[in-house]
Formats: sequence, C-alpha cells, structure tokens
Amino acid sequence: DFTACDAVDVSQSECETLGNLYTELGGESWNDRMGWFETNRVCTWYGISCQGGNINFIELRNNNLSGGLTFDMTTLSNISTIDFGSNNITGDLASTLNSLPTQVFYLYLDHNDITGTIPAAISNFAGIYALDVSDNLLTGELSEFVKHLPISLGALYLSSNNFYGPF
Repeated sequence: DFTACDAVDVSQSECETLGNLYTELGGESWNDRMGWFETNRVCTWYGISCQGGNINFIELRNNNLSGGLTFDMTTLSNISTIDFGSNNITGDLASTLNSLPTQVFYLYLDHNDITGTIPAAISNFAGIYALDVSDNLLTGELSEFVKHLPISLGALYLSSNNFYGPF
C-alpha cells in the first residue's frame, strides 16, 4: 500500500487512497498526471476536485488507467462522482464495487474491460443516481439484478455488454 503522502488539503487516508489508485492503475503511463505527487496540494491534481477539505470528484476518463480496482477506496467518504470511463480497467464488477465508497452519486465505469454480472451488492449504493457500465464484458440475466437496483437510480447505462432476458 502507498504511504508516502504529505497532503496539506485533504486527509492522509484520502491521499493514500489516491496513491494506491495511481500505483494500481498504472499512473506512470497515464495520459495526464499533472500534479500527481509533484505537489502536496491534492485538490490541484489532474482529475481531482475537492470540497470542504475532502475529495468529492474524481474524473480520470480516457486517461489510460490500466488494471483492476482491487484496492480500498472507501476512505473517500465525501465523494459524489467517480468517472473511470474509457480506460483499460479490468476485473470482476462485484470486486470493483466492493472497493468503492457506497455513497457515490455518479459512477461511470463505461468503455472498459470489466467482467462478471451486476451483483446484488449494487443495492448498497443507496443514493446512487447514475450508473454507467456500458461497453464492458458483463453478462447475466437482466431480471436477476434489476430487483436489486437502488430506488434512487435515475440513469442506468448497460448497452454493449452480454446481458440477456427481459428487463
């Protein structure tokens, strides 16, 4: 786990989470990594936005992220949006969701190489409004996971996967 963080604008644990993200998702090969570990002001790093001393937005879309989301990101307790769309993220969706904070409102994992089915654990994301997992390698019967979708969900994107059955 990444531990060399001396952030002045967010907590040590949030900074370490971003360190793990950088390490596990091939940060050295990202298209844009401006500011990452070049400055101790995390809120100025490319793709990071903060509010009230906490990270509330990560947008690293189309940035050549590569690997699995197998590290714990639940320390990002005030995050509202995670956008990892159009990258090379791999691994099982259930494992990916287990690594993410459940209070996120907008979650974009589209155009990656994520596998598996949409797990019942999606119901843990009680306040989620938008979920985009389109253009991945997901499978399963639609009617099986629809019953677990949070009532707050207003936008669901599933296209270009291998789902089957009625919705």
